[in-house]
Amino acid sequence: GAVGQFKLDLETSKSELNSSESVQATLKISGNGNLKLFSIPELVVPNSVEKYDPQFKDNVKTNINGMYGNITNTYTLVPQFKGKYTISSADFVYFDPKKENYIKISSGDLMINVLDGPSSLTSLKLSENKNSNNIVVSENQFKFLITKPDLLPIHEFEFIFSNIFYTLISLPFLAILLTLFGTNSLKKRNTEESKSRRANILAKKFLSEAKSNIDNEDIFYIALERALLNFFKLKFSIESSDLSKQKIKKILKDQNIDPSIIELFLKLIENCEFARYTPSSNSAILNDYDSSVQLISDIDKHLK
Repeated sequence: GAVGQFKLDLETSKSELNSSESVQATLKISGNGNLKLFSIPELVVPNSVEKYDPQFKDNVKTNINGMYGNITNTYTLVPQFKGKYTISSADFVYFDPKKENYIKISSGDLMINVLDGPSSLTSLKLSENKNSNNIVVSENQFKFLITKPDLLPIHEFEFIFSNIFYTLISLPFLAILLTLFGTNSLKKRNTEESKSRRANILAKKFLSEAKSNIDNEDIFYIALERALLNFFKLKFSIESSDLSKQKIKKILKDQNIDPSIIELFLKLIENCEFARYTPSSNSAILNDYDSSVQLISDIDKHLK
């Protein structure tokens, strides 16, 4: 998945050390391309060298031409014996869009020299001598595995008619009840939210109608009264036949609506009724419209 122009380097923090000392080997890929979209090749070392998980580091920047910089894996290596060890070359393949071809690059082999410490041959001889001197084999030291032991459980457990048995049987019924309860609650909530949205939409519609006829007093107050009453009916699920000022006052009071808001609601209904018989000034009409908008907003916020 590597695309661009890259260079692969392998270097170590030192080339000579003693056994059980550590050395850091770093594989670095640098250049231009999609540096964050591929992995660095694995470092291969001899079996007698302990290799720990690498520490990854990236120094990648981006400009108008794309990404550039380098990414590195730093391994900690600990050789166990004296001798010379070769760290094999790492290979990396990428696609060069300028050359329109795949390119294979190698880091080259590296040599580390362990100057002091036991040799692998000496350690093997010491291990053999130790085993030959200390191990005593008896005829009963190795036996076949017993495939049919006569073992009995300490506590016998009967599943049928146990507490777990009754619990597992009850779980499906409990899940059904919870599902039904949750579904009904969700439907009820959705229905209430739908009614609330419908009430708000209808109120805005009639308020818009009232505003467009603000110069025509009769039509304005008819639309304003219709907006207030329809909002109230849909918000509290009240039929038109049951609607009265006393009913409105009682319902708003039961909902813990502020008394000033209740008084304003009833006052606006009265203004709409009086406007049929007595003329109103432009300032009174504008004031009634603004009060209605604020009233609907306050009741809606209180009920959420």
